Amino acid sequence: MPLLNVSPFKGYLSFHRRRTSIRGKVAKSSIFWRSLKFCPRWALSLVYRNVLEGAQPWLTYAAIEFLEQVLTSEMRLFEYGAGGSTLFYAGKVREVFSVEHDRRWYEKVAGKLNQIGYQNCCLKLIEPEPASGTVGQSASDPDAYVSGAAAYRDKTFKAYARAIEEHPEQYFDVIVIDGRARPSCFKHAVKRLKPRGFLVLDNSERDRYASIHQTLNPGVWAKKEFWGPGPYNLCFWKTSIWQNRSDGTFVF
Repeated sequence: MPLLNVSPFKGYLSFHRRRTSIRGKVAKSSIFWRSLKFCPRWALSLVYRNVLEGAQPWLTYAAIEFLEQVLTSEMRLFEYGAGGSTLFYAGKVREVFSVEHDRRWYEKVAGKLNQIGYQNCCLKLIEPEPASGTVGQSASDPDAYVSGAAAYRDKTFKAYARAIEEHPEQYFDVIVIDGRARPSCFKHAVKRLKPRGFLVLDNSERDRYASIHQTLNPGVWAKKEFWGPGPYNLCFWKTSIWQNRSDGTFVF
């Protein structure tokens, strides 16, 4: 067995000092202490970096812990961005619908699903299409359908973002946005969520996702933010989860 990688623990301390200096008015000490329990799990993910074998979402551990508590075998879930998360959700909910933009990764995930024998997962490949008019457009614009990655600067993710529209409104109990062109995906996904449903946005601290935070009215959407470490990364980030409380019921 490889020696334990101590860098995650150094990362905790570095993160805590940095976050405290930048946002001193926020209770960062509580985030730090709550995150300590994830150290062993986090360190192992860095030593044995196998996304599909790990079969866990690439979200912060605190967000994963929350989802483990609220997901049930009666739920329908849609996700943008397949991977270990697809395997995780397929083992917990009634149905999983997942779209993936990368062909090679899609084939790997599909192969793993077949190997395990999950019958409740519909995995679809929707690759970005050439579109010269996308060059220079902002990834923060929901109407742009572009990714911030340089490799896709001349591609449109419109079909990818609209994939969820194959399903009726208020159809899903959970929608996870963790793929490409996330503001555009959100634009098409939000009406497909049931009352009391959960909307998950990963890397929600990024400036280009500000429109999502601004659109979800606190009077209708209860929000919980999960800062800290997550699988496979030395960096720290934030996963945000909203619950639609339009019927007056929520768990936050």
